[in-house]
Amino acid sequence: MQNVNGRANAFLRHEAAGGIVLFVAAVAALILSNLMVPAGSSIAKVADADRPSVRIAAVRNHASTNELVRQVKQAEFVYAETPEQTFALMRDGKAEVMASTRLVLLDFSAKLAGASVLADRYGANINRMVVPKGKADWHAYINEFVEQAKASGAVQQFIERGGTRGVTVAPLGDSN
Repeated sequence: MQNVNGRANAFLRHEAAGGIVLFVAAVAALILSNLMVPAGSSIAKVADADRPSVRIAAVRNHASTNELVRQVKQAEFVYAETPEQTFALMRDGKAEVMASTRLVLLDFSAKLAGASVLADRYGANINRMVVPKGKADWHAYINEFVEQAKASGAVQQFIERGGTRGVTVAPLGDSN
C-alpha cells in the first residue's frame, strides 16, 4: 500500500497486460453478498445462520463464499459448482440457507415461494476504477470523477437504468 494525496491506495498487478502495475482508485459500486432463506426460516440475520445445525449452500471457491467461510465458525457448508446447483441444494432441503451475491439471490428468491434475501450482508465485491502506476494526476482525476458521480446520483441512475438489482452505490469518500 502507498499513501497518495493523504489516502491509502492498494496496488493491483495485472500480469496479462504485460506486468503493468495499476493504482486502484475510487470505489464506485458494491455488489453485496447476502443469504437467502426459505419461507418460515427462523434465520433473520447473517449471524443467525452460524449455528451447528445450519447447512449453508454455496458455490465452491466463489469470492462471496470465500468471504463467508472466513466468518462462519459453526455452520456447515454444502458446496456446488454453479449458482443453479447451489439453489437446488436449498430448494431440495439439503441446506437451510443459500449464500451468494444479492443480485443472484434476488433472482432465485422469485423461484422459491416465500423465500427471502436477508437485509444484512456479510461482504461485498468492490467495483472500482484503476489507472496506470505513475499517473498520479489521472488517479486524482478518476477519484474526483467517481466521487462526483456518486454524489450527483449518476452512479445510482446508471445502476437503475441497467436494471441491476443487488448493486449499491459505494459510500462517498470510500476510496480504499
